Amino acid sequence: MVKWLPDSEHLFMASFDDGSMMILDKEREDQSFSLPDILKEHFQITKPTNKNSRHNPVAHWRVSDKGITAFAFSPNRQFICIVGKDGLMRTIDYTNERLCDVFVSYYGRFLCVAWSPDGNYILTGGQDDLVTIWSFKETRIIARCQGHRSWVTGVAFDPLHCDDKAYRFASVGEDCKLILWDFSVNALHQPKQSMNRLSVLRNYSEMSFFKKGDALKKNKRKRSSLLFRNSTSELLLHQQQQQLPTIHPALKKCQVPFLQPIVKQTIHPDPCVDIVYRMDSIVTTDRRGRIRVWSRPQPSK
Repeated sequence: MVKWLPDSEHLFMASFDDGSMMILDKEREDQSFSLPDILKEHFQITKPTNKNSRHNPVAHWRVSDKGITAFAFSPNRQFICIVGKDGLMRTIDYTNERLCDVFVSYYGRFLCVAWSPDGNYILTGGQDDLVTIWSFKETRIIARCQGHRSWVTGVAFDPLHCDDKAYRFASVGEDCKLILWDFSVNALHQPKQSMNRLSVLRNYSEMSFFKKGDALKKNKRKRSSLLFRNSTSELLLHQQQQQLPTIHPALKKCQVPFLQPIVKQTIHPDPCVDIVYRMDSIVTTDRRGRIRVWSRPQPSK
């Protein structure tokens, strides 16, 4: 995935299948470079030794040891949400370059992510056939949306139908369907079983899915600053002073409210890939490369 950085005409970010991300400048020249040694830490940034360097990359992020499937910037441009093949959603303070929270999927990989226009909520979709609503401010899951019969590949909020009380959003999936949802926190149907207050794991040494190889030893690590080594490509590993992120385990079905769709329609003959809201239309794409533009209903006079 490739996206322009907010409010920038020359900087853009690209994600890769090796779990890394790079910030690039279209005005700079490209050159070969060697990746830094992969450390067993949760988030690693490298930057050029020379701040006036004329070569890409501007920065290299080591986010995961598995591929990045999607990422999205918050409306205030301060945070970025990243999802990947490891089944984790990460929220990162882009301004301060700090990993804040990590959320675990209910099942399988995350495939798509989107922010609400006010930045209060995050949508994800993936291999569990569900759309999941997360509260960014409360750092918790709000609801799961059940309606697709295959992987959810695209999610998006409708900016014309979102306010501080109610939100409308859409999802597309490999079942070739477009589904519309209306979401209001006050109208959510709570599950019969009350949600227990779950403790979160704050130490990565206790979470086996962050490590490769042998089983982890359950010993505590000191929460010190991360000191990285210089790479052979003369990139200086950025030394970060940061706290370890909070890890949020996946909740059971009986612990999360479910949201039902308001509209469900087959829109493509092949599996859908993405959906984008515009002020006057909705754009959808499918795996065969078709792009369809759907006109919005005209307001009644």
